[in-house]
Amino acid sequence: MSEEADLIRRAQAGDRDAFGVLVERHRPAAHRVALALVGAHEPAMDLTQEAVLRVFEGRDRLDA
Repeated sequence: MSEEADLIRRAQAGDRDAFGVLVERHRPAAHRVALALVGAHEPAMDLTQEAVLRVFEGRDRLDA
């Protein structure tokens, strides 16, 4: 099992530290996508945060 898959499975089991590692690992890419969509830093940060929240709420559906 890859480290990423292990982190996803742990996050799905409720391990907030594992979810935090995933967020920190993928936040820069998510922010770049959001910035490309809206063209401004603050709205991109808001979109990124919203995306993180939605992933957290749907973490049981993540594909490890």
